[in-house]
Amino acid sequence: MLFNVSLLLAVAVLMIGLAWRAWTWLSRKAGTASPPAGPVERLRAAAAGLLRSFQGPAEIRKLAGALFLDGLLQRRLFRESPWRWAAHQGVFWGFVLLVLFHALQGQISERLLPDYYSTLFPYAMLRDLLGLLVLLGLAGFAWRRCAQPVARRATGAGDVAILVLLGVIVLSGFGLKAVKITSQARFAEMVTEYAGLEAGPELAALEAYWREQYGVVFAEGRRPADPGNLALGRQAHQAYCENCHSHPRSALGSWTLSRMLAPAAPLLNSARADHWLWVAHFLACFLALALLPFSKLLHIVSTPLSLLANGVMGSSTAQEAAPGQFAARAARRALDLTACTHCVTCSQHCSVLAASRVVAGDISLPSFKLAAMSGLKHASASQLADMRQGADLCTRCQRCTRVCPAGIDLQDLWQALDEELEALGQESVYASTRQALVDNRRANGGETTRALEVTGNSPTIGVLDMALQRGYFRYCFQCQTCSNVCPVVSCFEHPGQELGLLPHQIMYSLELGLVKQAMAAAMTWDCATCYQCQQHCPQGVPVTDLLYELRNQGFWLGAGGSFANREEGSRS
Repeated sequence: MLFNVSLLLAVAVLMIGLAWRAWTWLSRKAGTASPPAGPVERLRAAAAGLLRSFQGPAEIRKLAGALFLDGLLQRRLFRESPWRWAAHQGVFWGFVLLVLFHALQGQISERLLPDYYSTLFPYAMLRDLLGLLVLLGLAGFAWRRCAQPVARRATGAGDVAILVLLGVIVLSGFGLKAVKITSQARFAEMVTEYAGLEAGPELAALEAYWREQYGVVFAEGRRPADPGNLALGRQAHQAYCENCHSHPRSALGSWTLSRMLAPAAPLLNSARADHWLWVAHFLACFLALALLPFSKLLHIVSTPLSLLANGVMGSSTAQEAAPGQFAARAARRALDLTACTHCVTCSQHCSVLAASRVVAGDISLPSFKLAAMSGLKHASASQLADMRQGADLCTRCQRCTRVCPAGIDLQDLWQALDEELEALGQESVYASTRQALVDNRRANGGETTRALEVTGNSPTIGVLDMALQRGYFRYCFQCQTCSNVCPVVSCFEHPGQELGLLPHQIMYSLELGLVKQAMAAAMTWDCATCYQCQQHCPQGVPVTDLLYELRNQGFWLGAGGSFANREEGSRS
């Protein structure tokens, strides 16, 4: 009765939770720039994208790669860390196979395998092996959370609770099997149910055989072990038990634990520990089932969907360029907000990780920003200011998107975050500074000024201009390699008009001392920080670093006062 009621309740909560999550994917709005897209429009866009993925062999291969290589085999995670990949695969496949061939053994195992008994070799061994794989994977997760500083800071109560719950499921399963091995009560129940033996020499001989060979612990005074009894017990075992019971030694984990519990077996038997462990085991399983839509366990569903969307829809840039893709983009944003597994891979590869230790703190790191986006509308003014500063530090290098094992388009989510922060009155310091400097240059008819000379004695140029003071730009001989490889330049038909100055022209402006003109060029602020120019420069000019320093000085000369005041306020 308890089993059936708990199962029905867990399934009901699961279905309600999944329906609620599906509704949030179809209705939740992230960002303010895109036109509104309702559930119907999002469903149509998703269906249209899925149909397009079957239009040709190339699209089908891409879809299959997203589902199997990225979704099931976790190709992205393997590239990042083979050890983490092994831990994830152990937990995932261990649980999946345990559910299919153990929890659903009546529906799957017994129908596919006519001779299946969970106590026979090799099934008992495989069940223990799968459980050990899960335990090793969970231990790897826990060690990483404790050993790595960023992962430790990102670990919340929900992450710990899920690890503990999964550990309870596996350990209670091992404990239940171990107690059953040693339990005299369970032995008596099996003899009554399957053998029908009554008290007598044959039953005593069978008890002696199971005590010596199968590890059952009997009460004192019931331990006959002479060779005659053992021989008779072996015959009884072959007649009544051998067809459905292999030696439990093959179940390495449970057998080892049963030997450790043997001294306490009489006490455990009298308390019917096997019954209570069974209750704990299935209640933990049902609790995990019910919590799936409301915890990080949801990534079992949301991460494959995110990877599928990544394979079908491509990048956010492609979505934005294609007409009628606003609905699909809105649906993907809502999905991506729930696909995060809090693995902090993005934060560990973030280009502002070092800066976050002294400016803005953890809120500038991707995993922390993503977690904070859920409660953005309920955040206080100080929390919004901290998030604005963290968002301003982002270099848009797209490294977080490239390394995310779940395939989340983080670059697109940062755009949504910027839109929502601006709607809440938190204007980007970066955007306002860029616009002020570019507008100033345009208002003056593109006139140049030598007010900022590149000298170490200039009071307006401080510690942020190390490369400028060293004059690395003077090595540029205007070969235009940097401009030719720049992805930003390639986006425009007339880049000189749109960007003001091209990278090689900015280097020449610095050589002439026209720092303000270089600083006010749109190219300086639209740089994608991909380092292509710097890597291809035959003279080794640090082009990207110089553009960074121009931006930094722009903050101090343009909107730098507000930035400095915000920084001082956060420190105080």
